[in-house]
Formats: sequence, structure tokens, C-alpha cells
Amino acid sequence: MFTLAQVVVLLKTYGYLLIFPVAFVEGPIITVICGWLSASGILNVFVVFILLIIANLLGDAFYYAIGYYGGTAVIKKWGKWLRLDLEQTVKLKNHFDNHGGKILLTAKITPHLAAAAVLAGAGLAKYSFTRFLRYSLIIEIPKTMVLLLVGYLVGDAYQKIVVYLDYLGAIVSVIVAGLLIYGFYYWRRFDKLTTIQSQKNKQR
Repeated sequence: MFTLAQVVVLLKTYGYLLIFPVAFVEGPIITVICGWLSASGILNVFVVFILLIIANLLGDAFYYAIGYYGGTAVIKKWGKWLRLDLEQTVKLKNHFDNHGGKILLTAKITPHLAAAAVLAGAGLAKYSFTRFLRYSLIIEIPKTMVLLLVGYLVGDAYQKIVVYLDYLGAIVSVIVAGLLIYGFYYWRRFDKLTTIQSQKNKQR
């Protein structure tokens, strides 16, 4: 793992080339630092945003692939290094048939939850990769936007808010998830009312 000072120096020196691998390893703090470097004119915020989204999705897909292609044998052998607990991953895998979307959204919005086990569990369960990416994007896009904005606004004071980053990302994710649930509920209700009204019109 790198120190924050080392990460900043590396990003200033190598720019976009290092965003991808560093974001893959270091997580939310990189997004905030990239926001600060964008405000300083060192990086382009739009290019950074796209690279961070891709890096985060690839990180999710990496663990999914471990579960899907490697299975329990790989997790058992390399789980210690991949921060994966075999028993926990298998337990989560058994819930994906009926609650896959809920499990993924919860893992993405909850700080310090065993997200790696959830992602690998999705692979073990052979959960639809299209749905997997869809749920990841639902959370990653707004969370990345907000964390970039935080870095853009607070500048080099980011070190003072490091401890709160996971919770900030979680709050944003919960709000987005809530809005999506409300929108889905409203759409279902509207669709049901429209169908009923259409049937009444046909009966007249």
C-alpha cells in the first residue's frame, strides 16, 4: 500500500497512466485526490471520471471472475491474499438467486462490508453479468461524481476528511438507491393504474 503523499506524487508525475492501477488498489481516496488535481489543472476531470468508473467496474469484475471461473478451489487457495473468506463467499452465493440485486446494492453502499466476498459470490452463483454491471454502475456513477466534487472543492485539505470518505460515499449511495427504489415503485404503480384504466376503456 502507498502513503497518501506517495500517491499524490505518483499521480502528479504519471497522470492518467497511474489512475487505473492505483484506483484499483487504493479506493475512494484516489477519487478525491483526482478531484483536487483536476481543480489544480493537472488532470481533466471528465477524463478522470471515465477512467475511475472503468477502474472500479474492472475491480468488481475481477472478483466476479474469480468466483465464476475460479470457483471455490481458487478462493480456498488464494483467498488470504485476495481478502476473500471461502465460507462467507459460499453463504452469500446461496442467496443470489432470489436477492442478487439487493445484496449487490447493500455491499456497494455499506462501508467496510465484505464487498469482495459479495462480488465473488455473484460469480460463484453464475449471476447474470449484465445485471451485475448494471447494479455496480447504479452506485459507482453518482458516488464517483460526488467524491470528485469533494476533492475539487476541498483541495489539498483532503487529508483532513480521509476518515469520513467511506461514509460520505455510503450516504450518497443510499440516497441514490432510495431514489431508484422510489422511482421504480412509482413507475410500477403508474403502469398498473394505466393498465387498469385501459381495461376499463375497452369494456365501455
